Amino acid sequence: MKKLMIIALVMLSFNAKANLEEQLSAIHKAEKAEVKKIQEAKEAKRLAALEAERVKREAEERQRAIVEKNRAKKAQIAAQREADIKSERLSDKYREQAFEDEMRQLQLDEMRMELAERKAMSNARITKADAFAENEVQKATAQVEMQRAKTDVIQSLADVSRKNAESDAILKSKVGDALVEKAKNPDTYNVDIKKKEEW
Repeated sequence: MKKLMIIALVMLSFNAKANLEEQLSAIHKAEKAEVKKIQEAKEAKRLAALEAERVKREAEERQRAIVEKNRAKKAQIAAQREADIKSERLSDKYREQAFEDEMRQLQLDEMRMELAERKAMSNARITKADAFAENEVQKATAQVEMQRAKTDVIQSLADVSRKNAESDAILKSKVGDALVEKAKNPDTYNVDIKKKEEW
């Protein structure tokens, strides 16, 4: 407003002769120009503020997008890390289970082998015991058979001796009877007694 006053004074001093209407018109035009300039400045300021607001909003949106993208990336990395840890834990668990299964299988195999060895040893002992018992039975049977054979030989020898004795007694009895008969009938019997005694 002060500028207008100054402009008006300057114009009055230069155009003292000018008509009052022209001066008022000039002041009015100057005021209008100043108002227009102020309005344009205000509009430019408002547009600049709007542009600054828009730029600020876009920057904030970009920043939010970056933050969201980073948050999503971090979440994805965390989820991937969690999945990796879980996968590793499962792998460790499966490895441990496989190892435990293998150890159990080895223990079972060892127990089976030990059982088979015990069975084999037991069977060997039984077989040995059976063979020993059979051998002892065979020895006892052989001894019994030998004793029977000895008994049979002794019995046979005794039978032979008895038979010989009986035969000898019969023969002697017969020879005695023959001698008695010969003595009764010397012509009928001809027995050589010496020959009998050689028997």
